[in-house]
Amino acid sequence: MAISNIDLRVNSQQAVRGLRQAQGASNQLTKSVGGLRQAFGFLTGGLLVAGGVRNFFKGFNEAEQARTAVKTLGVDVDVLSNNLLHLSNSLEGAYSQTELLAASYDVASAGFTDAAEASQVLEASALGAVGGMSELGTVSDAVTSVLNAFGLESDKAAKIVDGFIQTQNDGKIIVDQYARQIGRIAPTASAAGISIDELNAAIATITAQGVPVEQTFTGLNQAIVSILKPTGEAEKIAKKLGISFNAAALESKGFEGILSQIAGSGATTEQLAKLFGSVEAMKAVFPLINDDLVKFNENLLNQADAAGVALKATEEFQSTLSQQFSNLVN
Repeated sequence: MAISNIDLRVNSQQAVRGLRQAQGASNQLTKSVGGLRQAFGFLTGGLLVAGGVRNFFKGFNEAEQARTAVKTLGVDVDVLSNNLLHLSNSLEGAYSQTELLAASYDVASAGFTDAAEASQVLEASALGAVGGMSELGTVSDAVTSVLNAFGLESDKAAKIVDGFIQTQNDGKIIVDQYARQIGRIAPTASAAGISIDELNAAIATITAQGVPVEQTFTGLNQAIVSILKPTGEAEKIAKKLGISFNAAALESKGFEGILSQIAGSGATTEQLAKLFGSVEAMKAVFPLINDDLVKFNENLLNQADAAGVALKATEEFQSTLSQQFSNLVN
């Protein structure tokens, strides 16, 4: 079930129209009690001003703390702050400049200390967070983890986040769940020569067939490790089945090639259990090979064509009334 198919939107136009009608009624009421308004105006105005001043200094203090923290990492805070102000405006207030600046600390800690690089990561992460029903810091942490694991530059952040959203669209998983798990498996996949697109296609395929998210990541990680470092018994089973099952085969044939061999080998459940060494790994592999990798390959093509899906998802969520209110507050 693709999460993008879930209709989370409300009729914001009707709601806003209702708010405007309420505002009109409020204006009429205000006119009718003009005397009371004058009588209490000074006191009320003073309280509102005092509250506004408190909020201003609270926000100012948070912004200064964020600036100071990021500056200690060697980031040009003035340039970054200016970039993030423009980013906040382009996101129509989905995240304030201060929120983006606070999130930039972890981004810079991950090695993206150049203001332009940090801005690229945060822009992509903001789209992923809104479109993926997650928190900015959670997504930015996932983005930097993937970038670093696969040795990618910040200009690939947008593609990475599009992949996150496409995995959400194709699997039974949302970006928030994905982002909290991907750091566990990205280094393993990278070491095995498995691309992030292949990894995402596998995650989408497995979760779509009902395997719980955490179990998907655990099992897939174990399956990859089993291929990289097969046991003696696994090597015997692979030889009997006439398949290559080791790091060299993974490098030459790729992940899809290894899975295709296994799918066409006629391996029994018992033999698969000995190949992968754990029930968790088997549960991750079965959904990939039970249809001869048809769905996996479909999802892999979707990953290749995923450019722009994060922006589209964000625009859809930006149209909801609750998000509009959040943007207004920011």
